[in-house]
Amino acid sequence: MHSISYHHIVTFYGACTEVGKYALVMEYMSLGSLYKLLHKDKLVLDWSERLSIALQAANAINHLHKLQQPILHRDIKSLNFLLERSYQEYIAKVCDFGLAQTRSETTRQTKHNHMIACTLQWTAPEILRLK
Repeated sequence: MHSISYHHIVTFYGACTEVGKYALVMEYMSLGSLYKLLHKDKLVLDWSERLSIALQAANAINHLHKLQQPILHRDIKSLNFLLERSYQEYIAKVCDFGLAQTRSETTRQTKHNHMIACTLQWTAPEILRLK
């Protein structure tokens, strides 16, 4: 993930793996997650702001899928989009690549052992039925 650079993907700088002091070092997004803004802060977005955030999210995922070695995020949800405000608009960036895999890794796993990684409440029923 360190080598991916795109304006709607959170920049990853590094990690600390010292025992008891685990941490990820990544770009700071001042407003936190889209989930927090909508459910805890009760932010009300107008339709143009909603569309802008949705398009930014779609562009980020599209970028990952179009890489030379495509990356599948596999955990798309509002908790995994961070926001900040720039002038009069919201900037959305995808984060949390803990379940992400390259397309070849995902294809190999689903062909051989149907290994699925997901957040259950956001998973399509057909995935859970392995169809």
